Amino acid sequence: MATCVALHAHHEASLPIELLGESYASRLETINTTKARVEEPWQIELRKKLFREILPADMPTWLADLWKQSDDLLKQRDDLLKQRNDLWKQRNDLWKQRNDLLKLKQRDEKLIAFHDSICDCGWSRTNNNIFDFPRL
Repeated sequence: MATCVALHAHHEASLPIELLGESYASRLETINTTKARVEEPWQIELRKKLFREILPADMPTWLADLWKQSDDLLKQRDDLLKQRNDLWKQRNDLWKQRNDLLKLKQRDEKLIAFHDSICDCGWSRTNNNIFDFPRL
């Protein structure tokens, strides 16, 4: 994941220096496309004039350390998101397998026959709303 430290990455921010979760080039692309569609040309020009990447060689040690810690946390977050996505895919695959298993016609007929042997409510495929049955 590419990240950067930059001056004036956003037109309104709580601090003038930000640790971005994206690359300098990515943010500049956003300014040139998304922002350029909704802002005046002078605003885009000012953004690009003030927006500057702070290179590692120009950072004080404490800022470089902060940036590294931030990157480490973002990597951990990305790992967790990947795990979550993998788990959701597994969950969805298992859910589909379960639904496929329950849709087998032979089992449907067996379930209905078993129901009919233990309950005389009048349920059928065409009359399947229990609130439409006579009160038992």
